[in-house]
Amino acid sequence: MVRVFIGMIVMVVGVGLPAAAQDLAGMATAVNADHITIGETTFALYGIDAPEPDQANACFAGRRYYGCYDNALRQLEILLSFGPIECNYVESPALLGVPYMTCGAFGEDIAEEMVLSGFAFAFREQSDMYVEAEAIAEAARAGLWQPGIRFDRPWDWRVMMGRPIGP
Repeated sequence: MVRVFIGMIVMVVGVGLPAAAQDLAGMATAVNADHITIGETTFALYGIDAPEPDQANACFAGRRYYGCYDNALRQLEILLSFGPIECNYVESPALLGVPYMTCGAFGEDIAEEMVLSGFAFAFREQSDMYVEAEAIAEAARAGLWQPGIRFDRPWDWRVMMGRPIGP
């Protein structure tokens, strides 16, 4: 699955479009467990929702702290470390002031890999694109779906904290 790409250049295509509506390619860094930066552009992965940073101490394995956010962030960092990614703008309301994109590398969908790993959830309010991947992760007991792990889904957590539901 992982091959090394030569070149680490950031390309912006779609000249003439607003900055938020441009497709991007290049090396990426994780801002949080479902937001990425390429160059100067930060965006959210479309169709998924991952644990929130302030949710880090709210997940447990038995009586011990599990670190849902920390594990989800690390999973995204690992996926992004394999090399350059290509991202396509998705027309969707920017709920948190950043655009949404779908991203891939080496023929794999980054958001789908996050959901399959069990460290992100299909965000059904936005899309049903990753519902099947979530069912696979849950059946495989991957990531947060491991027996004994207690967590709140990110949108439920945001409601409890008085924040908007959208990722």
